[in-house]
Amino acid sequence: MLITFENSIKSYYEGTKRISITKQLEEELFSLIGLSKEILLTEDTAPESHIFTSLKKERVHTILERAVSKSSDQKSLNILMLTWEFPPHVIGGLSRHVFGLAKAMSDMGHHIHVLTVQQENTSEYEVLDDISVHRVTPLTSGDSSFLDWTACLNVAMADKIREICLEEAIDLIHAHDWLVAAAASTAVRHENTGLAVTIHSTEYGRNNGIYNELQKKIHRQEEQLIAAADKVIVCSEYMKDELKTVFQCEDEDLVMLPNGITEEEVLSLADTDFSRYIADRDFPIIYSWGRVVREKGFQTLIKAVALLKNKQNKVHLIISGKGPYLPFLKNLAREKGVQDYVTFTGFIPDEERNAILRKSIAAVFPSDYEPFGIVALEAMAAAKPVIAAKTGGLKCIFKHMEEGYHFNPGNEVQLAEWIEFLLKNPEEANKTAVQGRQAALTLYNWGKIGKETEAVYRKILMDRCLRKEGGKHENK
Repeated sequence: MLITFENSIKSYYEGTKRISITKQLEEELFSLIGLSKEILLTEDTAPESHIFTSLKKERVHTILERAVSKSSDQKSLNILMLTWEFPPHVIGGLSRHVFGLAKAMSDMGHHIHVLTVQQENTSEYEVLDDISVHRVTPLTSGDSSFLDWTACLNVAMADKIREICLEEAIDLIHAHDWLVAAAASTAVRHENTGLAVTIHSTEYGRNNGIYNELQKKIHRQEEQLIAAADKVIVCSEYMKDELKTVFQCEDEDLVMLPNGITEEEVLSLADTDFSRYIADRDFPIIYSWGRVVREKGFQTLIKAVALLKNKQNKVHLIISGKGPYLPFLKNLAREKGVQDYVTFTGFIPDEERNAILRKSIAAVFPSDYEPFGIVALEAMAAAKPVIAAKTGGLKCIFKHMEEGYHFNPGNEVQLAEWIEFLLKNPEEANKTAVQGRQAALTLYNWGKIGKETEAVYRKILMDRCLRKEGGKHENK
């Protein structure tokens, strides 16, 4: 049985990428890798020396990938993204990330499907910015636990995935975080698609360990999702190290691709009235936003505001977002005597957030645990000075004292000092803000990240094709 060029690599590139493997390209390929047509070996010698052996295989890929990159006729991919939150349903950074990536991939000419949870006033299906958005409703009772709700969500998602795959030739599924783990793992077994997984955070990292049954169950879901993936994407080197430590992931299975931002996301075109949030308009506004949970460190920021008040450096702090830690923070503000200097807005739309940000003198993100910190990018893109805890992904987003300012997590004294520095040095603050904006819009551009993500997708598809072809030949 001969192993031919045509029934191995060629089948992938013509079938998956729609680039024509011409006679000239085929001859150039063999010439470049220093091989002749005698590479077409018999079954007996194939396992040791045919085209799938590592060195020759990689050289073949490199040459063909270059040819593909020069071709204007690459096949657009059909991608299905799974996420539990997607606009207009926004809880934290996950929703913004998936939308930004989906939009970037769609703008590149790929057909993007997003499968997510149906919310009030959203339709089962709509096309949003050329993205096909499918929504499902978990069938649960009113007293269901969070894990029961998640299980029902995955059942509904698995059914919808089968339906979508019957109608569309899905090339690859991209799952975001553990809440969609069961649906993603089931789909790749039954639909014969590749699986990319982005781990945005881990249960271990959020809690600095795994201690109770709920955490153990979530941890196992994360573990199973990672095991099912062809490639695991993380948003920072910090998260890459975390997955190596917590899940013993191999470096070759991990890809670091950061979150992205566009200037349009933070532009405030209208003068939105937010006066109801501030008692004294003469006080400088410090702004922070995000999911209101313990690990976001808002408690450190409230303590810093109390220190500033005691030194007669009065500011008004506005915190936007919702979450279970809100009652604790409100009580802390009362205990510290700054309840009149701190406003909790709850969740607000982007237009209102952008208006508050525009009037603020600085944005502060005091997280104790932060895998990336897309909120810092949003503030940087809006040309606002950023003060952030030196932790997780936040410590890598900007250069200290050039594009922003770092303080040690949980250290309210340091944080208060940096806020005071910005109050007393507005020219330096403005210089840092300008440099931060340039860094955000250049280094974290969604167009750039979209292209890097496409390369990951195509690598997954290429490797799957080679494993399939190699398996066929080894079984003959």
